Amino acid sequence: KKELKEFHLFTGSAFFNKNESLLLFLEQLSAYHPDLNQDILNREQFFSKNPVFPAYSDQKVRYLLSDLTKVLEEFIAYKEFKRNPFNAHFQLANALLRRNQEKFFLQELEVLKNMNESAAFRDHGYYFNLHQLSEIAYEYTSGSRNRAFDTSLQELMDNLEISYLSKSLRFYCEMINRRNI
Repeated sequence: KKELKEFHLFTGSAFFNKNESLLLFLEQLSAYHPDLNQDILNREQFFSKNPVFPAYSDQKVRYLLSDLTKVLEEFIAYKEFKRNPFNAHFQLANALLRRNQEKFFLQELEVLKNMNESAAFRDHGYYFNLHQLSEIAYEYTSGSRNRAFDTSLQELMDNLEISYLSKSLRFYCEMINRRNI
């Protein structure tokens, strides 16, 4: 229910959806939620009962459903993106670096370091994030020729290897567990 409301807001945003009739279509369609069975949603009947879309057109329905699917896919991708705060901040830092916004990049890099250090576990995710931080810091230092960072290729490689090994060990242990069952 909450996600449906968020999807309505997402679809209502002109930034994500330029087709105004799509929002009207979604609102009409949502009136049948959660009982979305085939009998009720017969296309001709749906449009005949719908004052917003007076004439049924199979092509128009297909276009609306196709557009709604595209917006829904963008919504799901957006929700997944927002679900991982580290990734969202990392993408912001990457964008700031590409745009040569050094001051804001460095601030965001510090936020990322603090987020990673506050992780509850030192697992694959922690070391993978550490590798990503090392890589973006290396890109910054090599691009700006700024050697103020104590970042080296060795540190970058070490973090990548630790990340890889921790994930490999996890899967290896899973294989052993499955063999013992």
